[in-house]
Amino acid sequence: MTLLNGKEAGSPRQKGEHHSEVPPHHLTKSKENSTVFITKEKMFLWHLKLIFPQSSTEFSQKRVSDRQTLEQILTPYIHPTESDPVTRQKLKMYVQTPHDHVKIFMKAEGRKANSVRYHHLDISKTLKDNLSFKTMIEYPVLHVVLRDHWKEYPLKGPVSHYPLAEHRGLSGGPGEEGS
Repeated sequence: MTLLNGKEAGSPRQKGEHHSEVPPHHLTKSKENSTVFITKEKMFLWHLKLIFPQSSTEFSQKRVSDRQTLEQILTPYIHPTESDPVTRQKLKMYVQTPHDHVKIFMKAEGRKANSVRYHHLDISKTLKDNLSFKTMIEYPVLHVVLRDHWKEYPLKGPVSHYPLAEHRGLSGGPGEEGS
């Protein structure tokens, strides 16, 4: 991560880390941000926003370790028995959905407004692994999406070293992400 509240926190390009941009302090997102870097442990404690669009609900969580998997982060919200009962009721359709019918997306920053794309994040990987090589503004905003709505989150495609590959049928096509 390059900047955290205007302070240098390491060289992301050398370490393969994520990049966070800090907007002016008068913006709401900047005021909400509580992300900190623990130098001794070389770990971020993130401010994290979770959006559950099919339930029109969102939650903010502070001090989320970058060593937690996304599955661990989601457990207090959508696990059938381990989640908070009030939250479970709000997110009922997520709780009742099979695990493999839920995906997590994060908006790809730095794109034109008419070309919004998303990163698909791996629920079994840590927050740190999922954020590596991605740019975000201030803190991660994760969209937890049910299967019937995945198509509403077009993926950011891989960088093509062969610009004409797509036209020759050598690519997986626009909107598909390489794993």
